[in-house]
Amino acid sequence: MIEIVSIRKNFVNSTAPVLNDISLRIESGEFFSLLGPSGCGKTTLLRILAGLEKPDAGRVLFNGRDITALTPQERPFHMVFQRHALFPHLSVFENVAFGLRLRKLPPAEIRERVEDALRMVKMSGYDARKPESLSGGQSQRVALARAIAGRPQVILLDEPLSALDLKLRESMQLELRQLQKNLGITFVYVTHDQQEAFSMSDRVAVMSEGRFEQISDPLSLYLRPQSLFSARFVGAAASLPLDAVAATTAPAGYGAEEIEVDYRGRRLRGTPVGSAREGRAFAVVRPECLVCGGDEIREGMNLLPATVRQSTFRGGWIEVRLETEGGDALSFYRPVQAGAGYEVGQHVEVAFAPADTRIFWQAP
Repeated sequence: MIEIVSIRKNFVNSTAPVLNDISLRIESGEFFSLLGPSGCGKTTLLRILAGLEKPDAGRVLFNGRDITALTPQERPFHMVFQRHALFPHLSVFENVAFGLRLRKLPPAEIRERVEDALRMVKMSGYDARKPESLSGGQSQRVALARAIAGRPQVILLDEPLSALDLKLRESMQLELRQLQKNLGITFVYVTHDQQEAFSMSDRVAVMSEGRFEQISDPLSLYLRPQSLFSARFVGAAASLPLDAVAATTAPAGYGAEEIEVDYRGRRLRGTPVGSAREGRAFAVVRPECLVCGGDEIREGMNLLPATVRQSTFRGGWIEVRLETEGGDALSFYRPVQAGAGYEVGQHVEVAFAPADTRIFWQAP
């Protein structure tokens, strides 16, 4: 449905392109998220899709038609902003009806569309309320109703839940995903919160410095990151700097090769990622793949001595933070029912399987 082709964008006084020759396809009816840290270019890209910014180069296509030069009003899109942008002097009904009145639709159709939209976002009965009397979650629902009432083919959302508290954000994520499924229209969603992107999206594009690092479904993005940045940014992961990388030694899972590496004088094995193998190499392993002592350590696993530095209660689980002999940080998780189990300063041996150890290279 949406295709961006070789988009570039610079801002005055910027030392590097905000968007650096990127291309992307978004399918009809897809919930697609742009995920990345502040300043990576995700909001700029969303504004280019909306027509609020013009690219310096490249094209935006919608169903094969070039819409790069069209104004926001000429595009079948609606944008939902972070701050809701409700008119404080208008009622909930009039806020939702505002764009419909500008289009000079018949009053009966306006009423029908507004009532339908408010019912979809569970705001029926709030028609006469003013925005000042609404909670943050209710205000966001009204902003979504305004978008739905216009019956766009695409809704663009710029971190719409970021101002809400944690519990409300989690419930709104579920509602937003269900709403998108019920409507069957395309959502393009900007967020810096990976859990938010994972819980709602069909596909996620991880952005860094104006480029796409990886575009995939959430599960593949977490389990099989394709770049060092993706591995570090998505989820928690230990990143161990390597001193040397040996030649291929044996086949490993997923049809990939397994290689031997040197970490601070200790030999580890892992699966290399990518074909470009220049620059500094790192071994990356996630906390849930680590075990510490006991029967869980099996023959053939990578082993490292470490020291317990902190044990932190995280609600349903405990995070035990370790420091290797080389001074690098590792963490692993324990069920809260098992208790802390480790004392600060205690020396332990941590293990992780070669299949769970991914080797990345950082370009020089």
